[in-house]
Amino acid sequence: MGFFDGLRPGRAAQFDSGNATSSAVVLSKRNATISLSKQGALSGNLRVNLSWRMRTSDIEGRSRQSGMLRRPLQLFKPEVVQAHTQGVVNVDLDLGCMYELMDGTKGVVQPLGSLIGDLNGPPYVRLSGDDRFGAPSGETVYVN
Repeated sequence: MGFFDGLRPGRAAQFDSGNATSSAVVLSKRNATISLSKQGALSGNLRVNLSWRMRTSDIEGRSRQSGMLRRPLQLFKPEVVQAHTQGVVNVDLDLGCMYELMDGTKGVVQPLGSLIGDLNGPPYVRLSGDDRFGAPSGETVYVN
């Protein structure tokens, strides 16, 4: 994809679907959408993963004001939490999936209310669990 290709209307971002060992597609601000019908997959399972890291600024606020004059750009760099020993964490990102089956049944798979779904029966969507602290494995939705 060229530099100016994303600016032209009607041109969707093209992603390399990878091979058996690296078939991950990463969505970012620059490439925020992907068309599943253009990738050529007619069957199989889809795995969607959300992983995130807790920052100390999310828990206790900024405490690094002393070196502001020597390194002013450090104010914009978040500190990564090394261990989750904080008492109360009020940040939790959740992954969910809204679905509509061929018979018109609509629903949602999400951690709230323990609506984790079923992979082998309707709705054919399953959530791995609820990651409340930013674990490296994150939350995963499997779609059959």
